[in-house]
Amino acid sequence: MKKLSLLFIILLFVSCSEENNPVRDIIDSQITATERIDEVKAEAVSSFASDAKLAGIYGVNVDDNGEIDLSVLSPLNTFVYIFRSELKGEIEFYVPVFGAGPEKFPISLSEMIGLINDSDVKDKVGIILDALSTVSISSSATIYDSDWAMNEIMSDARATTFLGSNSTAKVDMFLVPSKSIEESTFTDGADWIVHLYTSSASKVFWINTGTGIITEF
Repeated sequence: MKKLSLLFIILLFVSCSEENNPVRDIIDSQITATERIDEVKAEAVSSFASDAKLAGIYGVNVDDNGEIDLSVLSPLNTFVYIFRSELKGEIEFYVPVFGAGPEKFPISLSEMIGLINDSDVKDKVGIILDALSTVSISSSATIYDSDWAMNEIMSDARATTFLGSNSTAKVDMFLVPSKSIEESTFTDGADWIVHLYTSSASKVFWINTGTGIITEF
């Protein structure tokens, strides 16, 4: 019930920002994870904290090209950008809004983890997302975009076999600091976790952007 209430709040939040937007038909509403990242970061620095650093990105209902459509309100699809401030010891969430500037997003890490429908995946990914309260993506890290990540997944036989058997499967994606997945790594990178799922089955893959290796969780 709590999950449904949260989804309702999210849809209401986005729809209020999008309603009666005259530019919807003339501006491309489809974006990848990094296309508006500079704009979102500028807003985080302005409205949250001067030392705001990107900790992660959560892509909800991403398509096969690694994009979301900001003009589509249902089912929910968006990129949620997670920023961390060492000075404040806090994290804040932002989403891009179609035809407008980014907005703060009314969600917490625990609520975000709660959106994951598979309990086993929730436990595994939840540990990684929990780490975002203390770890940020290094400013020196090369961030590979969501379209690149989906291209990698679509070249993996395990993923394509699952998708071939589950034509209605959805895709969620998480960009996280490499150290949040593998604490022993010395690489200040940012890796993608891709969750392919239906109501009854799912697969989770970790794309190590440093090595190019795709590991199934």
